Amino acid sequence: MNGRLKFDAVSCEPRALVTRAQVQLSVGGTQRIGIATGLTATVSPLDIVAEATIDAVQGFIDRADITLDSVAEVTTGQRPLVVVTMGLRDARGKIMLAGTAVLNGDPYLAVAKAVLHALNRRIGSLLQ
Repeated sequence: MNGRLKFDAVSCEPRALVTRAQVQLSVGGTQRIGIATGLTATVSPLDIVAEATIDAVQGFIDRADITLDSVAEVTTGQRPLVVVTMGLRDARGKIMLAGTAVLNGDPYLAVAKAVLHALNRRIGSLLQ
């Protein structure tokens, strides 16, 4: 399978105790859904969406591990951005990656897109 991962859908449900996020990605005709949960009091919903996106990506690859480092909202000029950093470990070693997306109203969508921005060029050869 080759090509780029494409974003299909994202949802995040912050509740009193636990926040749950679900992200759907596709490549070709194959779809994967990633799910992540975290304690609402201690984990940002943006981090949970990033973890769900990584979980969906991991459904397409088996020769690499991806670990979330950070998620941040930043402003540059007049535009708010989401920046996601993560580590990718494969047979060649570990590298740190960063991805960005413009925050156009939906922070969860921006997080999912930032994760894909960081990973798409690196994982093409790892797609199953």
